[in-house]
Amino acid sequence: MKIVMWIMGVLMALVGIGYAIGLAIPAEQTHTRTINLQQTPETIFAVLADVEKMPSWNEGLEKVEVIPPIDGHEASRHTFKGNLQMTIVTTASHPPSHLIRSMGDEEGPFVGSWTYN
Repeated sequence: MKIVMWIMGVLMALVGIGYAIGLAIPAEQTHTRTINLQQTPETIFAVLADVEKMPSWNEGLEKVEVIPPIDGHEASRHTFKGNLQMTIVTTASHPPSHLIRSMGDEEGPFVGSWTYN
């Protein structure tokens, strides 16, 4: 019985530590990556804008299915390795310099967007 109580105490401590770490993470985060490419902006934009071909260059993505527009914006259903699925909505597209894709599942596992400039 003492072992069961000890195990329960350790589990409760781990949950408490996880909760405290979660509270320390900011509600909003921004991660920025920069890369210099030799291709023209038009070429890069064409690759990023072609959602159906994304699995050919995104190794974590298994398939992309174009779905009906959401609030008038292009939308697609992405299936990642491990069967994680997300709806992605193109919220801004200004070729060849600006593209924003947002996660369209408000109840999904993540909330956020990607901005390409």
